[in-house]
Amino acid sequence: MLWLCLIIVIAQAVFAIVSLRRYMALPAVPPVPRRLGMPRVSVVIPARNEAPNLGRLLASLLALDYGSYEVIVVDDDSTDATLAVASEFDAIIVRTGGLQPGWTGKNYACHLGAMAATGDWLLFTDADTDHAPLSLASILGYALDRNLEAVSVLVGQECHSFWERVLVPFAYQQYFVGVPGAQVNQPRYTTLLANGQYFLIRREVYERLGGHEAVRNSLAEDIRLADRLKTHGARYGVARAEPLVRARAYRSLADIMTGFSKNSFQFLGLDLRRGALVILSVILASLTPSLISLGLQPDHDTILLLAGYSYAFLALGLMGWDRLFRVPAWYGLLQPFSAVVFILIAVRSALRSLLGWGVVWKGRIYGRRYEAVEPTNEQPRPKSRQRR
Repeated sequence: MLWLCLIIVIAQAVFAIVSLRRYMALPAVPPVPRRLGMPRVSVVIPARNEAPNLGRLLASLLALDYGSYEVIVVDDDSTDATLAVASEFDAIIVRTGGLQPGWTGKNYACHLGAMAATGDWLLFTDADTDHAPLSLASILGYALDRNLEAVSVLVGQECHSFWERVLVPFAYQQYFVGVPGAQVNQPRYTTLLANGQYFLIRREVYERLGGHEAVRNSLAEDIRLADRLKTHGARYGVARAEPLVRARAYRSLADIMTGFSKNSFQFLGLDLRRGALVILSVILASLTPSLISLGLQPDHDTILLLAGYSYAFLALGLMGWDRLFRVPAWYGLLQPFSAVVFILIAVRSALRSLLGWGVVWKGRIYGRRYEAVEPTNEQPRPKSRQRR
């Protein structure tokens, strides 16, 4: 029993250290001034019921320090004031006309936005992001300097509510147990990483590889696009850009449960080996209360000492992620609670999948199969297009 406890504690410490090191191994995009002669960019925003977020996003985009660019908002059949908010800004507005058979809503919206675009590069970004003035010039400059044809960046995550601070840093910590950041930019490795919150791609490459139509029924469209880029030999890179772009993807526990459920089994399905590693890490991260309980039994003083080390390693490891996400460090002390709640959310997601209930996202229910499909020759046309 003592040896088993020791192995658990060592494994916990290794995973806690490895995850942050893997994340920090990704290159960081430095903020740089805008250059002359940079290519025209079309910023495409898929927006379904994004009225609370869209104003901040559009204000930040229209303040970009960049030469030639356009902003395209694709209203994905919203039932709130998304369209009204978008109309207050100098942006092109495209309306999807509703969900199309065989497509996810986001993919169809991105597809229509790309069709309406006039830029040489396409930037797909989520409505819950906020862009610094130098973000586009810096990130596209980073891609051009490295002769990349597409780049996706990991953005800073804003965590304001209790549940965001408890769960979002922990989720990132566990995710990067299974994603070696040092490998994702090396062509000889098949490791995939992408972030749909910020995906910048040369238009010619996007169209040649079939764009979002090639992944039209996938809820993990960012990873699927990255897979197509690497499979077809395109020059694709991943970087960190936390100071340049920030996002607040979740605002409540319900949002977190929905978002995690959508993403967790997509990750497992795309890479079973790394998914299994993440599952192991999450299970180990939840064992500290059990070690403490076992150590409190008579003549188990050594196990109690190991339980103390376990708690210290995991709390300190999570504090590193808390600092990265600007979360007060003391939230790291809640690590056992974070692990237990995360497991409960994962179990709920697993049950939904096993029972065939599908995934709920943006008020729609998607079935159990999310496999990417090859593009067809048919090209749906935008339902409407306008500029204020």
